[in-house]
Amino acid sequence: MIRLVSFSRAWPVLVRAGTALPIVLLACLAGCGDSSPTTFAPSCPRVGILPEAADLSLYRPGGGDLTDMVLDGRITGVVGDCRREDPRTLSVTARATIQLTRGPAARGRLAPVPIFFAITGNGRLLYRQTYNVMAQFAANSDTLTLTTDKVTLPGLPIGPGVPGSAYELWIGFLLTPEGIAYNRARLAR
Repeated sequence: MIRLVSFSRAWPVLVRAGTALPIVLLACLAGCGDSSPTTFAPSCPRVGILPEAADLSLYRPGGGDLTDMVLDGRITGVVGDCRREDPRTLSVTARATIQLTRGPAARGRLAPVPIFFAITGNGRLLYRQTYNVMAQFAANSDTLTLTTDKVTLPGLPIGPGVPGSAYELWIGFLLTPEGIAYNRARLAR
């Protein structure tokens, strides 16, 4: 049975306890939280938008000027979180924010926008998942800002020598080789 005692009545007992008080407090605190020796929150992977894949410029076949543009877009932000699934596995979730402009050559107000979420480690691609985000433009607007659904990436192995920060999470548009070359030329200016 637990009895509540007011602090003013308990104070003389605590003072008489003297040196036992710190030990009692430490014992009480030891029961809080996880009992494993590593109770700190895990470090998360570094997150970035791949510069060569941050912009999307889609034109109708054979076109290349402004009147041929179907869709123009830019990934403007990424938010995410990570948590320990178990002592050796890190779960990562992320969302991307995308700004889109419907071009003069667009047909309809619905457009699939292909994006990817990729995990790298030690300079190697470990995982990549592509998604078609469906952009729906309002009848009176040719611009749209949307945030993707939360994407959960597979568990990453972690341990004493491999923290979550040993990995990178990259987000970008899924582009053709020509689209990547176009973006690289744009970045070089």
